Amino acid sequence: MVQGNGVEVVVFDGKTWVSAADIVAIARGAPVQVADSVYCELSDVEEWIQSVIKSRKPVYGLNTALGHLKAQTIDEAQIAENQYRMLRVHNGAVGPGLPAEQVRAAMAARLVGMCKRSTAASPRAVRLMAGMLNAGVHPIVPRVGSVGAGDLGNMAAIGCAMIAEGKVEYRGAIMPASTALASAELEPLVQGPRDGLVIVAGNGFSIGAGTLLVAESNRIADIADIVLAMSLENIRGNLSVLHPALDKGIAGQARSSANIRTILRGSYLENPGAAKELQDPLSFRVAPNTHGALRETTDFLTRAVEAELNADAHNPSLVGEEFVHNGNFQPMFLTAALEALRPALVHLAKLSERRVNHVVADLMHDENFVKKELGSSFSKSSILFLYSSAALTAEARQLAAPASLDCPPLDFNIEDHGSNAPLAAQRGFEVIACLDSILAVEAMIATELQPPGSMDRPSGRGAAVARDAVYSTMSGMESCSSPSENHAAVVALLRDGLVSQVAKAHSNSESVPR
Repeated sequence: MVQGNGVEVVVFDGKTWVSAADIVAIARGAPVQVADSVYCELSDVEEWIQSVIKSRKPVYGLNTALGHLKAQTIDEAQIAENQYRMLRVHNGAVGPGLPAEQVRAAMAARLVGMCKRSTAASPRAVRLMAGMLNAGVHPIVPRVGSVGAGDLGNMAAIGCAMIAEGKVEYRGAIMPASTALASAELEPLVQGPRDGLVIVAGNGFSIGAGTLLVAESNRIADIADIVLAMSLENIRGNLSVLHPALDKGIAGQARSSANIRTILRGSYLENPGAAKELQDPLSFRVAPNTHGALRETTDFLTRAVEAELNADAHNPSLVGEEFVHNGNFQPMFLTAALEALRPALVHLAKLSERRVNHVVADLMHDENFVKKELGSSFSKSSILFLYSSAALTAEARQLAAPASLDCPPLDFNIEDHGSNAPLAAQRGFEVIACLDSILAVEAMIATELQPPGSMDRPSGRGAAVARDAVYSTMSGMESCSSPSENHAAVVALLRDGLVSQVAKAHSNSESVPR
């Protein structure tokens, strides 16, 4: 990224490594800039392609039809029109539209590939894709339309918007693509001889979603560490499991252990003899290992996403002055990583759901607590959310089932393998939604049973900030709000704000109430 007028701008030059974080930044609103060198190189390639067309040498998708019709040649006079037909024919995705963030991620991921000489995209296509991102013109992209061998249906919806067909979201309203492009002062795409295939055959949907899952998975690992710390204080848990010597050489476990120790810095649990038991239940005792496993799996996904993002993954790919036919559109490394992520997430859900039950059971055995709370705030609390937590954990387990093994042969058995990467990615978002809700339940119960100021022992600085934030969120709700609305507000806190609030406590501990 570079700074431009005080704003971070992501620059693509077709050669420099692009990170998952770069795509996430664009997905969340950062502008993009394409280097002049990209336009110069693609202009030269577009001119050179005319000689390939004149030679009549068959090149898939340039002067031939697609799929099982690959042996059918396209007359020179029909090549340009054929690229438009590719977009229209493949625009068969169905279902609800994807969130704008996922659409932007898909567009940004495809733009990375289009900036490479190997795709032989036209400079006009690259300029328009970047222009749409910067203007906030977001095509309506139905969710279901790819089996992971090139995200054909989903990317075709983006391509059709580029030629002023279909609908887009622009400035908060749904409107025809032609209207939005005109309002944004963008010219509809006049396609080059490769643009239709270049746009539809990339895995922008899968790769873009993968980058967002990396960001979300890293966030959820941090949230899980925070909520675990809160529950450890609730049950007078044992911090010996966080000892640096126990990290087994696994970097993810070391990161989680260190993070939890930091969140609990200053807690009464650091004092010798503070723990209630010699050993806690496994849902507490193996949490650093399990949270660490998620971090390791997320690192694996990061490598896979960035490999696909920066690869020459187009068929055929221009190598030197030759189009090389290949299967690089099949994102199997990415798919394997997406499949691994969901079980790792579900294990965090299982631990959280069990911890909630231990926290509640521990306090319900406290006779003084029951006498004090029964019939007062206890009757208004989130205790019975533990049933919802159990139901959500069961749902998450179902979503973790393999998604990549069920694609049937298509296109008269020519396309007889599909990765189902898009489904694996969408299931990942669904599991994260479940886990956010489960961790919100744990945070609410941990806070309601021991609200800020009620503990007669000091809390960890990070844990105290987390309790305050959850308590303030719940207290700030209208008196007539439903329990589910309270829960939704805490979920929103976990998704946007809690990690940064706790991190600030670490850097400015003097301002944090103990």
